[in-house]
Amino acid sequence: MSSRQTETHEQKVIPEDDPRVQMAAERTVLAWIRTGLALMAFGFVIARFALVLQTLGLTTSPFLNMKATIIGVLLVSLGVLTTAVAPTHYRQYFRRVNESDHRFAASSMVVFVAYGAALIGVALAAYLLFVDFSAVVSPKLEQTAG
Repeated sequence: MSSRQTETHEQKVIPEDDPRVQMAAERTVLAWIRTGLALMAFGFVIARFALVLQTLGLTTSPFLNMKATIIGVLLVSLGVLTTAVAPTHYRQYFRRVNESDHRFAASSMVVFVAYGAALIGVALAAYLLFVDFSAVVSPKLEQTAG
């Protein structure tokens, strides 16, 4: 091998006190938050898709709505879990870095946004469960009463 090839294959070592390290950690946690939000949105769309089919008259099965709701709530829950775990890993990273001589502060705004999005996701999952399962149970109660 020539010396030119070995020079191009060498990687630059970035010191941990470089601000790019902190920015990379913030970009990573924000990417996980985006992924969690996308999962929550996709879960909501799946849960509401059966309602669209019923509105268009393509199906009358309440069990299709229940299955779509269950799958949607599972996806919303996965998004909540992803969003809630992201700042935990973010804080752990900064604890490890701060044990060394380098001092960085974990951004509280990132943590606030992540936990806020997770709480909204929990409320969304509860709403989907309450609305869809009450619609399945209430017609059965009306039939037994009448």
